[in-house]
Amino acid sequence: MPETSPAFLRKYLKMHIPVLLNEIISEMKNMSTPPTTILDGTFGRGGHTRAFLEAFPDSKVVAVDRDNTAIDFAKEHFSEWIQREKLVLVKATFSDYVQSVPKETFDAILFDLGVSSPQLDEAERGFSFNKPGRLDMRMDTSTNLTAYDIVNTWEQEDLANMFYKNAEARGSRRVAKAIVEARQVCAIETTEMLAKVIARAAGWRQRGHHPATIYFLALRMEVNSELDQVREAIPHAISSLKSEGLLIIITFHSSEDRLVKYKLKEFVPSHGRLINKKVIIASKEETNSNPRSRSAKLRMFQKGVAL
Repeated sequence: MPETSPAFLRKYLKMHIPVLLNEIISEMKNMSTPPTTILDGTFGRGGHTRAFLEAFPDSKVVAVDRDNTAIDFAKEHFSEWIQREKLVLVKATFSDYVQSVPKETFDAILFDLGVSSPQLDEAERGFSFNKPGRLDMRMDTSTNLTAYDIVNTWEQEDLANMFYKNAEARGSRRVAKAIVEARQVCAIETTEMLAKVIARAAGWRQRGHHPATIYFLALRMEVNSELDQVREAIPHAISSLKSEGLLIIITFHSSEDRLVKYKLKEFVPSHGRLINKKVIIASKEETNSNPRSRSAKLRMFQKGVAL
């Protein structure tokens, strides 16, 4: 079992701690035969990939990420596994990648739908209102659409609908109206400017919870087509699994989890079964050591096993 203590992971993964790791590894160890081909569709800083390589030393991992900084990080910090041909890196979205691979390629596939901590910490990426920077939010900086474009050009109704669709923001119409009014005075160029507009319009309803949080989440999801990625990826991921293979998906918001829940049910029992009929959440011990895990939800699907 790989070492998964918070101290170890902070040291080697630069403060990005993978969530629900013990639950995932435990289920993979319960497979009838140990996995030999594993896809980490959202490499990030490689927390889950490292665990896979250490827990299953005979396996080969394909690590996919659309973010150049993640690929560069992997080349630097996972070079030994790359040289031993135990790890293959692919720059792509997980949705595009699973559409390109042959059927029955992998024993296990992981999609961790959260943003990586280093992305939040880099002000110039524009993901967080806690880090003043230009509105961007692109996971793949070679794509065109940015948060700046959405905030400053979309119609009021489209903004409101997007905020509600992606993040179920109840004050979406009021915030969209405030954004349109503010940008008529001057362009909303930075995360700080947008957060202030949202705070004035939405108000502080929860102590310690910035009102911009849910709107920044919705913007990030729109810029990166995150819900569409999940919707498109799941059928191809199941096709890419070998018999009895596992599809493992971690979500961080109710809109994501709802999509995953109902999309997986479309393939039960015709293609397999749900490992956990009720969603798995992090233990109290994990949430205490890694607050990010509090909103994490885990669902797993096993291919080719009838109910």
